[in-house]
Amino acid sequence: MAEDEPEVIEPVKDLRAQYDPATQTISLAWSYTIDPEKDVSFEVRQTVDGRKPTVIAKQKIHS
Repeated sequence: MAEDEPEVIEPVKDLRAQYDPATQTISLAWSYTIDPEKDVSFEVRQTVDGRKPTVIAKQKIHS
């Protein structure tokens, strides 16, 4: 694998989304099995009406 290529990791499991019409928010949850040999980052993006996606959350998990 070339140094600048991202490493392929296992996908998240049990991805769930719950919409709250009162606050017009969506809550996301998922499961992920952590590999102690790897650091993993998650990035959540949103898009409205086909516009450019916007990053709304990032989280890095250290092994």
